[in-house]
Amino acid sequence: MKMTTVTRRGWMLVAAMLVAGCSGGESGGQSGEASQAASTGPLECPVKQSKVENGAKPDEALFRRIIRCAKGAKTVPEGQEGAVEVEVKSVDIGSSRPWSYRQDSGTGQADTIVNPVKATYTVRTLYRAATEEEADWIRVLNFYVDSFGEWRIGSEEPVKPGDAKRIPKS
Repeated sequence: MKMTTVTRRGWMLVAAMLVAGCSGGESGGQSGEASQAASTGPLECPVKQSKVENGAKPDEALFRRIIRCAKGAKTVPEGQEGAVEVEVKSVDIGSSRPWSYRQDSGTGQADTIVNPVKATYTVRTLYRAATEEEADWIRVLNFYVDSFGEWRIGSEEPVKPGDAKRIPKS
């Protein structure tokens, strides 16, 4: 995969944060480097998954990758701009519950188990002249296992919208 200048700058920022000891606020027992890469590094969407059964134990690292794809993470071809970084700052997996037709969306059924996940994330769109950032979105994303044995996000519940700002390049 070729990296754009914008993507290289993003990786240099990540490397600088790692050298400085920043872990991006991640939890879940990952090292700072693995944690940072899981929250902001290049990502192939859709996320490749191993087949799981309805009611499977939630996988925080996988959920982080799925959230990044769902919220628009993308690279761009060299020479273009508009790459999108999605940094998942925190993931709190709530108690599982049964599917509810009034509350949930997607392909679940009455016996489908739903895992509510409260996620805090930041979306950055990288342009040559500036970075547009929407910081600290908070949403409850309802994960479930679909008929193909893959985790999906069904309905979402907004908690707090991101704080938007434009950061000019020097």
